[in-house]
Amino acid sequence: MYNIKNGLDYQKKRAKRKDTSDEKFLTAVVNFLIMALIVFCIVKAMNAAGERFGHKEEKEPDTKECPYCKSKIAIA
Repeated sequence: MYNIKNGLDYQKKRAKRKDTSDEKFLTAVVNFLIMALIVFCIVKAMNAAGERFGHKEEKEPDTKECPYCKSKIAIA
């Protein structure tokens, strides 16, 4: 059962304490922003690594060098 006297004592103790609901909200916002920054940095690093080490397609050369005169010749 709920004891009224204990309930009032709890309310008195709660009233004497500083209200922490605003602090909890600000803490949650700061924690969210920190996690968002960490995830952003990880994704950015993975994208940079993918561009650096990813598969690069090499196109076929459209010219070649003549072994005798060393000039560039178009490949038809």
